Amino acid sequence: MPTVALIGPELFPIPPIRGGATELFIDRLAAHLTRYQPVVIGPADPDLPRRESRGQVDYWRVRLNPWERWLYRRYRHLLPLYDRRVAGFIRQANPDLLHVHNRPLLALHLKTWFPGLPVILHMHNLYAILGKRERPAPNTPI
Repeated sequence: MPTVALIGPELFPIPPIRGGATELFIDRLAAHLTRYQPVVIGPADPDLPRRESRGQVDYWRVRLNPWERWLYRRYRHLLPLYDRRVAGFIRQANPDLLHVHNRPLLALHLKTWFPGLPVILHMHNLYAILGKRERPAPNTPI
C-alpha cells in the first residue's frame, strides 16, 4: 500500500489536543484514507509520545525546544529547523506522496529536497494573512 505523509504546521500537535482546525482536518483525513498508509508528521507535545500508532495512522512528532521554536518562527527562511526535521522523518518513512498543510515555504523546501516526490500544498484559507516570513517570493512555483 502506498504511503502518504500528511505534514502539519509547527503550531499545534496532531491529534489536536491543544486545538487547531488544520490539525483536526489532518487527523480526520488520515483516519479516512483507505488506499494509502498515512503517516502524520507534526510538532511534539509533552502530553504525546514522539511516535505512536492509532488505528491505521502513524503519528511522528518533531521536537523543537523553546529556543529553536523562537528562532524558527522569526527566521524560518534562514533557519528552517522544523523543515529539516520533517525531512529527516520523510527519509525514514519513505512516502510516495507529501501532503503539506498551510506552509508554502515548507512545501517549497520539501520539493527542492525530494524532487522525485509529488508534493501537494493545501492552504486552509490562510494565504492572504501569511506574513512575509512564510510567503515564497512572488511567482515562485511550488
